[in-house]
Amino acid sequence: MSDENLACRAPGGRDGAGDCSSKADHAPTSEERTRIEAKLKELGFSSWEETELEDNDTVWEVSDAIGSDGAEYEIRLDPNTLQEKSRMRD
Repeated sequence: MSDENLACRAPGGRDGAGDCSSKADHAPTSEERTRIEAKLKELGFSSWEETELEDNDTVWEVSDAIGSDGAEYEIRLDPNTLQEKSRMRD
């Protein structure tokens, strides 16, 4: 976790109440990455580039994912269930 996120969550953080209105995007931990990669493979993707938790921790965004059709997609997954929320062709 970045120092910025620690400051946001600590009492008296950036807004003085221990919460931040805007969290920075962050990459998955090794455990999260393992779960996300398994889900992407289950969905038929063979490779992908960057994975980040975005939109105030409401979605995992996976960029440049190559589907079974050979096309490139941006995938959005629910951070808790890893259910696919959207798939947009690049």
